[in-house]
Amino acid sequence: MSHPESKEHPHKAFLEAFNGGRCGRTLLLSALAKPFLILTGGSGTGKTQLASAFAGFYGNTSKTTGGFPFQVGESVGEGSAAYRITRLTPDFIEIANPNGSLVQFPNDLVKEWISAIVDGRIDRSKGQREQRGIVKEGSVFDSYYHGWTAQLIGLAWGVADRVKADPAVVVRENHTIVPVGADWTDNRQVLGFVNHLRTSSVGEGDTATERPVYQTTPVLDLLLEASRPGNERFPFFLILDEMNLSHVERYFADFLSVMEQRDGVLTLHSEGPREDEHFCLPRYAADPLGVPRTLPYPQNLFVIGTVNVDETTYMFSPKVLDRANVIEFAVESGQIDEFLAAPHEYPEPPKADDGVAEAFLALAKKARLDPDKGGLDALGGTAADEAREHLVTLFEILKRGRFEFAYRTANEVMRYLRVCRYLAAEESDDALSAWDEGGWRNDLDAQIVQKILPKLHGSMGRVGRLLGALTAYCGGADAGAAFHYFPGGREGNDSSITGLPLQNALEPVEGGGHRFSKSRTKLETMIQVLLEEQFVSFIN
Repeated sequence: MSHPESKEHPHKAFLEAFNGGRCGRTLLLSALAKPFLILTGGSGTGKTQLASAFAGFYGNTSKTTGGFPFQVGESVGEGSAAYRITRLTPDFIEIANPNGSLVQFPNDLVKEWISAIVDGRIDRSKGQREQRGIVKEGSVFDSYYHGWTAQLIGLAWGVADRVKADPAVVVRENHTIVPVGADWTDNRQVLGFVNHLRTSSVGEGDTATERPVYQTTPVLDLLLEASRPGNERFPFFLILDEMNLSHVERYFADFLSVMEQRDGVLTLHSEGPREDEHFCLPRYAADPLGVPRTLPYPQNLFVIGTVNVDETTYMFSPKVLDRANVIEFAVESGQIDEFLAAPHEYPEPPKADDGVAEAFLALAKKARLDPDKGGLDALGGTAADEAREHLVTLFEILKRGRFEFAYRTANEVMRYLRVCRYLAAEESDDALSAWDEGGWRNDLDAQIVQKILPKLHGSMGRVGRLLGALTAYCGGADAGAAFHYFPGGREGNDSSITGLPLQNALEPVEGGGHRFSKSRTKLETMIQVLLEEQFVSFIN
């Protein structure tokens, strides 16, 4: 079996960069199988940083450094106003003036100028002073930086001209981090709203009309950018920080519904004449995109939410957890000791090579399709049979405890396993054989933790017996023995079975091995919390 280069299989590059870190492989597999992830764990465990690094690695500016389509040594500008690029970093760009002096500009400053050009707020008909005044309005940088107007114009127009010549050159960031507020009670903080108190002129001359401004949000801006023609082949990432500071079901309800639909559409407003199918509201003067009445949910969008649990946050409902892969972050004492021995900042995330972001998205889209509709190959052989058998048994145990899952969960667990097998096959023949001969159990174990256990929560009377049965089964007991934790057994009508004590589930498994070790470990932790506090949830 031949194996294509990593350009066609982007996971290789990511694993080389991140697999030594926390949850690298799990994060990649989960994103490929499902474009909605929830990262949970204690505060300060690096959840948001890893999410940002993951998104940055698959950035849609892989041809560039810092987001600009330049190479060191290239010149921008024309004639006496030509400047040579001398240095490119993720934070700043350095140019040489015609007299040889060097000037450094923050990348975000240059992007402010580029946005003003792309959005139509400045053009070449305006003088340097007028252009500077327009960009300075609302800029986060002081006048000193904007004083280098000629150089900034040369850089910004150099990028803008290349974008116009090649729409594949994308300058905007491919992800945004949005801190969720405690006052988010509806979708206005996510999808924005029509602001009738502000208007903007749309069109020119006699055809110009005044329209209300659409009060946009960083989330909506990212959605519009992901939907922009030419961007559909690149992945975009929405990172919701502290996702459960407000009720997710309230502010994120639109997303939870449409992300599960094949042709889901977000409704944004109902302004304008019905016969004008392309009617849009401006977000600001000369908005090049505008906000349409409806927006098809971008299939290149990945949503990553980070979660802490304390007295200021809310629990997730099964509706939310059922739609996500939940990845838990836990720091062990050995990791703290290692960190204290050599404290360091989170490493600067690398950028994927040219074409890797596109290949990552293509593989993720392929994984979402059923095997008979062009998706990844269906599982076969012993792995498929045993995986289905375990899922059915887990379903029966959970149903006995009134926490059963349904078709979506079963389908997405099998999809995850198909992704795992695909990556094993692409790695090597030996890796594929090892996966088929038993390696799949580790991946099914991961999915039990990510897709099935997160919905478990309740008091001793509500979940105690269920946790005992699940712990026994994941530890290696057969299904019949696991059902002995429920009074009456499997069907509830066997009077000879009175229900085993929950503490029995914590006893070491005979032989020392576990059927699903990660799941068993998590369940043991939940039982210990339940015994001490009489209430437990997966996300503690």
